[in-house]
Amino acid sequence: MHYTRLGSCCGDRDADLCTLQLALDEGAHPNDTGLCVRWQRPGETLLEAAVRAGDACIAETLLRNGADAGCISGSGLSLLHLAAKNGHANIVRMLLLLGARRNQLTRSGETALDLARTARQQDTTAVLKSASKNDDSLIGHA
Repeated sequence: MHYTRLGSCCGDRDADLCTLQLALDEGAHPNDTGLCVRWQRPGETLLEAAVRAGDACIAETLLRNGADAGCISGSGLSLLHLAAKNGHANIVRMLLLLGARRNQLTRSGETALDLARTARQQDTTAVLKSASKNDDSLIGHA
């Protein structure tokens, strides 16, 4: 297991990405809990932390290198739920394009769209509504 701490005290995002890519190139597994940042919670993978924090670059780098896009957090939320609840429309769009199940339910029976609406995340709600109307057409995807 590799223990690579990303994110210096200055929080330089480019350095984080560079360090992450180096660790992955040297054989670190993208789901490895040894890849970490200061703002990561105990037991949380780096991908979960990136999705929760809205860091699309780190999330994309991890997903491109084989991170599990279908993982469920300790709280029972999928990455799509987590991104929707926190209003990260760009990450929601990316996860949908990678095949995230938009109708997957939380333990309490809520979809990502339900969570986005409850949290009043208008952009994220719009992305999820668009996806539910036509799975092949995600309005405004980057």
